[in-house]
This record gives sequence, structure tokens and C-alpha cells, in this order.
Amino acid sequence: MTAPLSLAGKVALVTGAGSGIGRGIALRLAEAGARVAAGYVGEADGAQATIAMFADPNAGMTVPADIRVRSEVEAMVAEILRRWDRLDVMVCNAGCYRAAPFLDTAEADWRRVIDTNITGTFFCAQAAARAMIDRRSPGRIIIIASTQAFRPNIGPLAYGLSKAALLNMAQALAHELAPYRINVVCISPGVIEAAGNIAVLSNSSAREAIEAQIPAGRVGQPHEIGLIAAFLASDAASYITGTNITVDGGLLTTGPQI
Repeated sequence: MTAPLSLAGKVALVTGAGSGIGRGIALRLAEAGARVAAGYVGEADGAQATIAMFADPNAGMTVPADIRVRSEVEAMVAEILRRWDRLDVMVCNAGCYRAAPFLDTAEADWRRVIDTNITGTFFCAQAAARAMIDRRSPGRIIIIASTQAFRPNIGPLAYGLSKAALLNMAQALAHELAPYRINVVCISPGVIEAAGNIAVLSNSSAREAIEAQIPAGRVGQPHEIGLIAAFLASDAASYITGTNITVDGGLLTTGPQI
């Protein structure tokens, strides 16, 4: 019998695993014993670098897909099933961020964010759920949202709206997929030291201003999101579904979002 927090024997897919939060999640799932497919779009270098960080790189594989395209998502899942014959954990992490004032937001930017964050997550969750149901095995779908789902920020309107939609999606999917023993949960990170924030956080004065607003006194690290994802993917979280876990150092207990 494996320990409740062990993922030994499990297969996981993490989209956007080539850097930041996605890499942090992939590393922690692998550390817990899962075989991990690192999803990516564009160049494979980042995803390959993530797999190279595993204690056993043979427990990883890279799989390409533009998650906005259903056929590519289905091909990604099919490749995992072809090689490992199962999919137990789907982490919908890949996302798109664009920021501009409402009146200046371009249609192309609006559509890219919505198509990636909402439609892409839908495609990934649907393909994963079908694979889990076909094999009659319990599963986990973990959706990465954001604290901006709760407290909109001026500028990234489409981003905040899309992340709020993911909270609703997780609740709806949790209800519909429960009979198949598939749990669906959101994680909403706050300010994390990841690609989208590097430019701001590398400025010492800007970083100090941001950290002053966070009760924990610091920004989060990708591995801290990974630890929560590993817990939710494990048997220890078998009775958790349809909810959201905020990982933000207490940011939402304070004033305006950053």
C-alpha cells in the first residue's frame, strides 16, 4: 500500500510546464513519484529542461500542443496514453496574460487570452476526463486560476475575467464528473516569482512595494504551488472537489490587488 501523499504509479500531464508555476508543479509531481508529461507550445527547450531536472528523467516526457486547438490537445493526450497507457492527473496550467487599459485592449489580445485560458482549459479538461472515464479509473483535474479572479486589477481585464470563469468551470465539472470519481479543484496563486512577474520583481523598489502588501512579507515561489498540486493529486485529497485553494501569502486579506 502506498502512502497517502505518494503519486507512485500515477501519470500526470502539466500544460505550460516549461517554466514558472508549470515547472514547479511538474517537479513536485515527479518528486512524489508520478510520471509526468510536460506540455508546451512552440519550442521544446523549456519543457525538456524541466524533465532534465527530474531525479529520473526517464519518468518524464514532453508533449506539444497549442491548447486553443482541440485536435492538438487530443493528440497530446493520445500520445501519453500510447506511451504510458493511462492519465491520472491533469494540471491545466498553461495560460496567457495581456495587459492594457479597457479602451485600448485590442481584439486580438482579448481573443488570445480568452481562447487560451478558458477554451484551452476546457479542451484539456475534457480530453483528460474522457481518457480517465474510458479506463474507468479515478482522476484529478487541477485548474490554475489566480487571485485576480477575486479582485480585478486595472489593465488585464481579459485575464482576470478568464480566471474567474475557471472557478465556475471547476465547480461545474466537479459536479458532473463526481460519478466517475474524478475530482476537480482550482488553485489560485497570488504573486509568484514566475515568468510573467520577473520584469516587475527584478526592480528592487517595485518588489519592495509589492511585498509590503503581502502579509507573508514575500512573493511566492513556483514550488509552493507545486506542493499544493501534489497534495491535491494524491489520495490524501480524495474528498476535496469543486473548491478553490488560494496560495497568496495572505494577499486577498489586504487592500487593492497589485
